Amino acid sequence: MIFSFLLVFEGNLIAQRNCGTMAFDSVRRVEYSLPSLEDFENWLNEKMTQDTRLKSDQVYRIPVIVHVVHNGENPGEGANISYEQVVSQIQVLNEDFRRMQGTRGYNDDAAGADTGIEFYLAEYGPDGEDLGEPGIDRVYGGRDSWPSSPLRNPIETVLKPSTIWDPNRYFNIWTVNFGGFVSRNLLGYAQFPDMSGLDGLSDTNGSASTDGVVIGYQYFGSSDKGDFPDLYAPFDLGRTTTHEVGHWLGLRHIWGDGDCSVDDYCNDTPNAAEPNYGCPEGKISCNSIDMINNYLDYTDDPCMNIFTNCQKERMLTVLENSPRRKELVVNNINAIPEEPDITIHIYMSGKLLHVEIPPSQGYLSLEIISIDGRRLTTREKLLNTYNTVDLNYLPSGIYIVAFTDGTRYFTQKIILK
Repeated sequence: MIFSFLLVFEGNLIAQRNCGTMAFDSVRRVEYSLPSLEDFENWLNEKMTQDTRLKSDQVYRIPVIVHVVHNGENPGEGANISYEQVVSQIQVLNEDFRRMQGTRGYNDDAAGADTGIEFYLAEYGPDGEDLGEPGIDRVYGGRDSWPSSPLRNPIETVLKPSTIWDPNRYFNIWTVNFGGFVSRNLLGYAQFPDMSGLDGLSDTNGSASTDGVVIGYQYFGSSDKGDFPDLYAPFDLGRTTTHEVGHWLGLRHIWGDGDCSVDDYCNDTPNAAEPNYGCPEGKISCNSIDMINNYLDYTDDPCMNIFTNCQKERMLTVLENSPRRKELVVNNINAIPEEPDITIHIYMSGKLLHVEIPPSQGYLSLEIISIDGRRLTTREKLLNTYNTVDLNYLPSGIYIVAFTDGTRYFTQKIILK
């Protein structure tokens, strides 16, 4: 069980990072009769052994929907955080996960890794509608604050199941106002990935309705990137979300939630005896210097700047194998490239799709894609200026028409009646 701490020094409250992932995970495993974390580690180790590639050349792009939970405040006030604050957090995630030079997410450590993982705000909603604020779902929660205890927590039992968007198509993040004093609040927590391949276990393991990350709104976003007065230093640079997304992708705290005898299953993160707070440069425990700048420690935001190569391999193994994670990066309408620099005119008559292409364009190929990202047709070439494609074989609904000349893409939604 993870507890928050309150230290008193010369009469001042000193804030310390408090991640609730392990506590919430323990409750979830009991509630759903899930396998143990040891079983998960055995599964993950087997997958990593089967695929020894570091996958350094592939970029994994993850569409994000942020459920901004408020109590009736106007957008940009209190828990109903602004679009700009949400954008600043996505920028931090990309800087940290891509080890971007010139940002706080860069390091020159030999163990440091560009994970190849990127995040972007979803442009389309579950039914294919354009989102007025990309990546944002504003939710009236009906309460001033949300409890931080993992036991019978309404975030898990009510809020998340009633507001979650399909986790096979969206990475769900909830921002909330946790109850308690801001200086000793729970900052956030994540749901560990599920596994498949163990005898007798389903892919979903009964937790698809709660999959995602929950962050206190005072810790979501970066004061480097805008004037967001409710952000609370020293957790005002977006690293709480980086930390929790690491858990969501299968990373453990670098001290293993134990003493020197417990590991985080990464040999390039030195064992540590306990979590580190503040920014204790040069601290030694377990006969080695603690990696206090690792995103999976408990140090302050300004001190964090590294994922290691082993942590990268764990996260990419999860993205390629774990239920909902593996579907997320390939089975998503939001991931369709869109560069509308190809001049195409299309219109519908019944279920006949008419396509007009300028003669100078040359050939294009066409695919029909379902609203959940499944490709329903084999690619067919359009060689004529005027083309008619019969779609009577498809049921009524919303679809995406995707054109490409091999290097550029153009997509457009159509409705079959």
